[in-house]
Amino acid sequence: MLGGLLAAFATLRCAVSLHATTRPRYIYLILNFPNRIVRTDINGQNQVVLLEGLGHPHALAVDDFHRKMYFGVSDDASDRLMRSDLTGRNAEELVQGVHVGGVAVDPHGGAVYWTELDQGLVQRARLDGSQVETLVSGLEDPGGLDLDLHEGQVFWCDQTGWERRKGRIQRSWLNGSNVTDLRETPFPMDVAVDLAHQQLYYTDAGSYEITRCDFTGAECEVILNKTVEVNESAKQGRHINGLLDPHGIVLDHQGKIYFTLLGTAYRAKGGASISRNAKLQRCNLDGSHLEILAEFGSTQPVSIALSTVSETEEL
Repeated sequence: MLGGLLAAFATLRCAVSLHATTRPRYIYLILNFPNRIVRTDINGQNQVVLLEGLGHPHALAVDDFHRKMYFGVSDDASDRLMRSDLTGRNAEELVQGVHVGGVAVDPHGGAVYWTELDQGLVQRARLDGSQVETLVSGLEDPGGLDLDLHEGQVFWCDQTGWERRKGRIQRSWLNGSNVTDLRETPFPMDVAVDLAHQQLYYTDAGSYEITRCDFTGAECEVILNKTVEVNESAKQGRHINGLLDPHGIVLDHQGKIYFTLLGTAYRAKGGASISRNAKLQRCNLDGSHLEILAEFGSTQPVSIALSTVSETEEL
C-alpha cells in the first residue's frame, strides 16, 4: 500500500528543510493560448519553451530531487496527469482519466498529490503514477493545492462558481482524514504553504486579492488587492488596476512570493472580457516591494512553480 511506503520514507522528510538555505534558480510556468510550459530565470527573463502542443495544460509542480516536473493536460483526446524531465524531455503519461486542478509532490515520501476537477476529489499516487488512491471526495470544484510535509497536511482550494461566491480553503492529513474548512472566500485559485512562519497564502480571482492566514484559518490578512482610480476630470470614470485575476502562487523560502495574474478586465461581472494583460509578479511576504517580472498580454499564465537546482548542477 502507498500508505506503508509513505511511512517508510517519513524519516527522510527532514530533507525539506534544505530548501530554507537554497535559493531558487528558475521559474516554471504553464501558459495557455498558446499552450506550453516555459522556464525563465528567477527574474522572469530569458524565457525558454520546454514543451508545447500539449492541448490544454493546467497545474504544475517541480520535483528538484528527482529532476522532474508534473502537470495536468486536458484536450479532446483525454484528461491526464503527466511527467517529464525539468528540461521538458522524456514526457510521459502517468494517470489517465484525471482532470487535474492542482498538483504537488512529496519527493522523499514518493508520492504525487492532485485535485480532480470533474469528480471533486483529492487523490495521490506513487511518483510513477501507480497505486492511485482517493483521499477526499465530495468536493465541488477543487483547484490548487500544496503540502505541509513537516506536520503531514495537504491544503487545497475548492471553488463553487462565480454565482455562489462561496469558495473555501480546506485541509486534511496526508491520508485524507480530518477534512477541515479553514476559510470561506469567493473564488480561490491556488494556495502556497509557508512552513517557516506557519502561514498559508492563497489567490482569489473573485475578490482580486492575495490573502494569508495561519494554518487554522485564523489571523487572516489581505496583503495585495485591486485598486480603483477615479478620474472624473478626464471623464474616464472608474479604472480598476492592481490585481486582476490572480492565479498561481508559490513562495521561494527566501521571503518572496511569486504569482501570476491573468489580467482580465470585464465589461460586467460574469460577462465578456474586454482586455487582458497577464503578468508574472513578485513581492515580499507582507505584499511590499511589488515587482512586475514579465508581461504576457493575452496569453494566460495559469500555473507557476520554482526550481532550486543550483547553478553548478546540470538539468
